[in-house]
Amino acid sequence: MWLQVIIELIILLIALSCALYVVAMSVWPNHAPVWAFDVFVQQARPWPAVFSAGVAGGCLFALKFLYHTVAKEEWNRDRVLWRFIVPLNSGTLALFSGFGITAGVIPFIDQKLFENIYIALFFGFFIGHFSDNFLAALQRLALDWFGTVDRVEKH
Repeated sequence: MWLQVIIELIILLIALSCALYVVAMSVWPNHAPVWAFDVFVQQARPWPAVFSAGVAGGCLFALKFLYHTVAKEEWNRDRVLWRFIVPLNSGTLALFSGFGITAGVIPFIDQKLFENIYIALFFGFFIGHFSDNFLAALQRLALDWFGTVDRVEKH
């Protein structure tokens, strides 16, 4: 069991490190390698940073869940896949939520906020860290708006 926990921890820490590297290169583009600055960081800003901040938030959430389950002796294999998917879900959710805001689809948040890289990073991290709650809220909203084919109406 401990070997699996350590491998899981290492993978999550590597993912977190990679995400934080992209965030750092977005905040301090003068320190980015030439190829990254020209192609990745400068031209696509702030979106790689928002995605990476979301991944970082998801990694932090998964790491928190990992150490809580180990400390409480509740760690089990059936959550491993979940902990690896959470960071990618988180980054993707942060990215596309940001797209929705800047496109005006989500009108109650100002589109211009993403012009400030620090606000964009906070947004990505916040959505990433709370992605489970955000997805649950979106699910409830979709059920209210569209219903479901599984819902049985009471007469």
